[in-house]
Amino acid sequence: TTNFVAKGTEIIKQAVQKDNAEEYEAALSLYSQGIQYLMTGLKYEKNQKVVGAIKEKVQKYLKRAEDIKTSIEEPPKKTKKKKVKAKSGGGGGSKDGDSDDENKEEDEDTAKMKGALSSAIVMETPNIKWDDVAGLETAKQLLKEAVILPIKFPQLFQ
Repeated sequence: TTNFVAKGTEIIKQAVQKDNAEEYEAALSLYSQGIQYLMTGLKYEKNQKVVGAIKEKVQKYLKRAEDIKTSIEEPPKKTKKKKVKAKSGGGGGSKDGDSDDENKEEDEDTAKMKGALSSAIVMETPNIKWDDVAGLETAKQLLKEAVILPIKFPQLFQ
């Protein structure tokens, strides 16, 4: 546990330094690596207080990594925020107000979900083989059956 958390913390410190130096691409890569180490460390941590603290930090680092990724991919735009914000003004019928609130809430939820999913999607192909993952044989087998085989042999899963 300590090795993963310690290694993740070291990498995150480097990411913060790169972030402060405005080397955003390097910072994003380091944040991703550090978060992966911290998440691995979480699996082995028994102390719930430590788990809670690590999860809180991981959330902050994920948010920062998403912000960096967004700013690298596209310049900041005001239009997205306008779409999410509620319109000000008096009310017509209560039905219209309710549907506006529902749309606003749905837009906010959709924006949050898109942000969370975009950080979870791996854009580059990692150079990791099944043998590199120690243990977890059942999990590896289930992954192969549920994900790998349907992609390799789609005709068998129709």
